[in-house]
Order: sequence, then structure tokens, then C-alpha cells
Amino acid sequence: MTAFAAEQSFENLTIQKINMYRVSSGIKPLSENESLKATSTTRAMECATLFSHTRPDGCVWYTAGNGDSYGETLAKNIKDSNELVDRWMKSPTHRAVLMDYRYSTIAISAYSSENGFYTAAEFA
Repeated sequence: MTAFAAEQSFENLTIQKINMYRVSSGIKPLSENESLKATSTTRAMECATLFSHTRPDGCVWYTAGNGDSYGETLAKNIKDSNELVDRWMKSPTHRAVLMDYRYSTIAISAYSSENGFYTAAEFA
């Protein structure tokens, strides 16, 4: 499996796991949002420079896209989708984003660099 294929599988499995939690709580599942994908990719790559909801240029995270992202979760060095979502669910602030009924779409990107493995999830 290529690195790209592995990252795609990780991203898809992560979305499935998030949706499992949402559905079991009576919340509609998220669908993938291709227009957010560029934003999640940008944010995952930026996290290799500055792991923060503040972008490397000092701007807030939601300036990375076209203004169509309303929630963000990040992770570093967690390469297992089950572990990633379980950790997010144990964090009250991350859980609130994952389980927000107002969000209907998601884009997740993983980026591997010499500094680590980064995941960015964007919600709308």
C-alpha cells in the first residue's frame, strides 16, 4: 500500500468511527465535504510547522479556507484511527466538535513529515 493510500484509508476509517459515535447518540452522520478537503490538507501541513489552531502566519485556523469551516480538531503522531477518535472523544472540547449536531459535513487530511504525523479535521 502506498503512503497516499494508507492516509486515505486512515482518513476514511476516522470518519467512519466519528459517525459511529454520532449515530449511536442519535446525531446524523457526517458526509465527506470535498470543498473542505483543501482546507483540511492545508491545516494538516501547517501543523508540521506550528501545531496549533493558530496558523503559522499568525492568523486563526478558519482563515485557511474559503470561510466554510466552522469547527476544527487536530492531532499529532496518532496513526491509528480508533485511537485518534477515542482520544478526541475523551477530550470535552474535541468531543463537542465531533458531536455537534449543527455540523453535517467533514473533511479529514493526514500529513506525514519529518516532524511527525498530523491530522486535521474540518467541520461544516
